[in-house]
Amino acid sequence: MGPTQHIKSLDGWRGIAILLVVIFHYLPRDRYNPLSIVASCGWSGVDLFFVLSGFLITGILYDTRRSDNFFRAFYARRALRLFPVYCLTISIVILGTGFLMGARTWLDFPFFIYGSNVVMALGGTIGHFPPNFNCTHFWSLACEEQFYSIWPLVIFLFPRQSTLVKICMGGIALGLVLRVATVVTTGSLWAAYMELPMRMDSFLMGGLLTLGLRGPRAQLWSNAKLVRGVLLASFVGSVLVCVAARSFFFLSIPMSTIGYTLIGSAYTCVLALALIPGTLTGRIGNNSVLRMFGRYSYGLYLFHYLFEPVCGRLLGTFLNFIHPTALAGMVYVFVLLAVFTGMAALSYELFEKRFLLLKSRFVPDSQLVMSIDGGER
Repeated sequence: MGPTQHIKSLDGWRGIAILLVVIFHYLPRDRYNPLSIVASCGWSGVDLFFVLSGFLITGILYDTRRSDNFFRAFYARRALRLFPVYCLTISIVILGTGFLMGARTWLDFPFFIYGSNVVMALGGTIGHFPPNFNCTHFWSLACEEQFYSIWPLVIFLFPRQSTLVKICMGGIALGLVLRVATVVTTGSLWAAYMELPMRMDSFLMGGLLTLGLRGPRAQLWSNAKLVRGVLLASFVGSVLVCVAARSFFFLSIPMSTIGYTLIGSAYTCVLALALIPGTLTGRIGNNSVLRMFGRYSYGLYLFHYLFEPVCGRLLGTFLNFIHPTALAGMVYVFVLLAVFTGMAALSYELFEKRFLLLKSRFVPDSQLVMSIDGGER
């Protein structure tokens, strides 16, 4: 890894993450459809996004931690990347529901300013804005934005690589402990799933990887044999969790406790292997189609579930006119994927790029900023 290196394979794995999420949300479960198993596990694409964010953001922050404009450059570049299309999406919901004419509850307001995971866990709102919009998927964006708000300060206060490694390891363990405590004391699986303190292990696993690759034992972190061993152990552990829960669903006690940590570990290993030239995961990540989905993944994530109520009404049409049902479900997913990818591409090329060009005005004083930030979700 170098200070100006763009890691193309990560774009492809970002594409895989968004495809998993889309399939999870829209593919009807059918025992005759071989993709149903993939769809049932597709929720884990969000965990892959978390690991990717932790990896990329920690690398950027660590490489620029000595910059005089450390905070201003980071937050300005983050805002230019994330806010424009997010605000566009919020505007569509507000105007499309007549929100300004009478809010349903005051909790709808923090829902839109990256507090959706908090208010949803409190039961104040469920993220549905009838008749045409569903914003429940905003919870993961809130989780990421909360991480972006806190993590720069941690790296600024504790700039040593060895100290940050210890903080990451402690945070990973603490995230698991908090989830177990939440499930045991409150029984709230949703809180264990949505809140940053309980989900920080996935972010910090990605951060731990990028710090390890910048440390004195970088070769250990890029040892393919060792990484494959950890990946195998994490995968087997995840399978055992599903067996114990008798389900692939993300809201089970086994999955809500140790399961998320095992999945985060598996995805961290996948990313570690994707960084090693010649590995299968690296070749998969370099696929041009997957990289295309990765390029548009942020807009695709925002748009794909926003119109879920409308898409739900269309599903009956597919099921009525296309047989067998498994084929209808696959056609339904591919049509929606094409539509939402087109929307995301138009948004990126015609709207978002105008703001991304402004990022050049906020370059960190240290020129060690990694160019991979251009590929962030």
